[in-house]
Amino acid sequence: MTKTVQVVLSGGLGNQMFMYAAGRALAARTNARLVLEISSFQRDYAYRRMYLLDRFPIRADVRSQNAWSSVLLTAEKLVRKFPRIAARCGLIDEPRVGGLEAFESRLLSPPALPFFSLRGYWQSEAYFQDVADLLRDELTPPPPTDEVACAELFRIRESAHPVAVCIRFFSEVVDGGLPVQETLAIFQKQLSVHSSGIPGCKYFVFTDSPAHLMDSRCLGVPFTLITHRTRNEDALTDLALITACRTFFLGYSSFHWWGAWLATAPDKRVTYLKFPGRPGKGYAAQGWIVEDVRLGHEPVTDCKYRRGVSGHTRKSQ
Repeated sequence: MTKTVQVVLSGGLGNQMFMYAAGRALAARTNARLVLEISSFQRDYAYRRMYLLDRFPIRADVRSQNAWSSVLLTAEKLVRKFPRIAARCGLIDEPRVGGLEAFESRLLSPPALPFFSLRGYWQSEAYFQDVADLLRDELTPPPPTDEVACAELFRIRESAHPVAVCIRFFSEVVDGGLPVQETLAIFQKQLSVHSSGIPGCKYFVFTDSPAHLMDSRCLGVPFTLITHRTRNEDALTDLALITACRTFFLGYSSFHWWGAWLATAPDKRVTYLKFPGRPGKGYAAQGWIVEDVRLGHEPVTDCKYRRGVSGHTRKSQ
């Protein structure tokens, strides 16, 4: 019987990459084939997210929705309600503690079973650190081809020290993040310290809500706002631009996480801003700096912003 690791995919590109990475690593540890179950995208009417891993040279079989897969998924959902039986069947749900995802050690030391099915986000480098080189080969995005993106990539590469400032406002989620003013103040503080210590850097801002950064003073340093691409299929272009940078400031965003992780600058430096209610040190990759952000920053009084204004966004990338 062929051993199999199945990963039930969902979400934007960043989440898909985390899910694939965890499954790819588990398949390597158990000498199993990897199957990606992608039927959820056919039911994503709210955000219209797409399966995007087929843009990479991944090694996995893909299973879309059909009558038989629907039966299997329904059976899985029923069995998962009984944890002991589910464990014996290799059905692993990502555990949660205090509203946040907790680490699942069974992925690192899996039991001797012929089948595993993973449901979760698996947002930790620890799940796949032992196959990191393999994943970098498979998940590094191709260089952009459109004229605007090529010009932006050229500008990044021509900079002596390009810094990616990755700001996700979660504008598409009700009460999904801090107020805009608070978020900008946090990034402004970080960039002020950085620019005074390392002069000559050029700051490139990647964001899901460019309308919040129309005032050039809102981050306290001069910056270039990278084009916000609203189509799901353009996510690889954004990812390629992020990876071209040398230093990174990012909050909680699986998409921005992968941009920083895949970057190859030999002196790469990544700062993860741990916002209240977001994952902590376990979310940051090895060698990253974790800044535990606290509430109560002074407001940015000279920055024009509009609460809740955003373009069409890709959720959970």
